[in-house]
Amino acid sequence: MAVTREEKEARRLWEEHCKRVQSLTELSPEAERETRAQRDARIRRLLANLRTNSSQSLPPI
Repeated sequence: MAVTREEKEARRLWEEHCKRVQSLTELSPEAERETRAQRDARIRRLLANLRTNSSQSLPPI
């Protein structure tokens, strides 16, 4: 199956978009140094306090 010029252009634009999003959402230096155990502990802490965390970041219904 031949790839059309439009498909190639769409692919190129998608890859540019992905790179742009990745550059805007890079991990902080602290997150890059986070160990697996620290990550798991952080996730457990956030999940245990989900109601408070979500009420701070989501608008009330």
